[in-house]
Amino acid sequence: MIPSGEDFYKILRNNQSPSLSAKARVAVAFCKGSSEFADKTIAKKSITSIAEYMKMYSDCKLLIVGITAQWGSEKYTHDLSNDRANAVCQLLIEEFGIEENRLKAIGVGYKSKFYIEDQTPEGE
Repeated sequence: MIPSGEDFYKILRNNQSPSLSAKARVAVAFCKGSSEFADKTIAKKSITSIAEYMKMYSDCKLLIVGITAQWGSEKYTHDLSNDRANAVCQLLIEEFGIEENRLKAIGVGYKSKFYIEDQTPEGE
C-alpha cells in the first residue's frame, strides 16, 4: 500500500522509519496545460511531510513521478508530466533546502500505473 501524504506524516510523527523502498502518493495540482502550480502554498503544504522525512533521513533519495490528464498527444503529455515533476523537485530544493542530487524527476504522461482514471478532458 502506498501511504498518502497524511499517512506519511503519521509515520514521521510516530518516528517510524518506512522501509528503504517506501512509497508515498502526494497530489499536487497544476494549472491546466502548465507546469505552474495551481496554488504554490497548497503545493508546499502537500509535500511538507516528504521534505521533513528527507531532512530526518539524509541518505533518503526521492523519485518524483509526474502524470497528466489524458488530453493531447502522447509526447505532449509526457513532456508536460516531466516538467511538472521537475517543478516539484525545484520546490523541494528552493523552499525546503533538499539537495538536488537526492531528487530525480520523471514524467510518464497518462499511460502509467500512476494514472488516475478520472483525469480526462471532461473531468479535469
